[in-house]
Amino acid sequence: QLAPQPLQQLVPQRQRRPQPLQQLAPQPLQQLAPQPLQQLVPQRQRR
Repeated sequence: QLAPQPLQQLVPQRQRRPQPLQQLAPQPLQQLAPQPLQQLVPQRQRR
């Protein structure tokens, strides 16, 4: 009874943040991230 209420309060906070993140992040992340991410994957497989 005590937990679900604070969890519900954290969810809307996350929903409010993605709006500014979507405007700033998606474009640079797509250009910079996908390539290095592919390089990090084989490293995990080698380990």
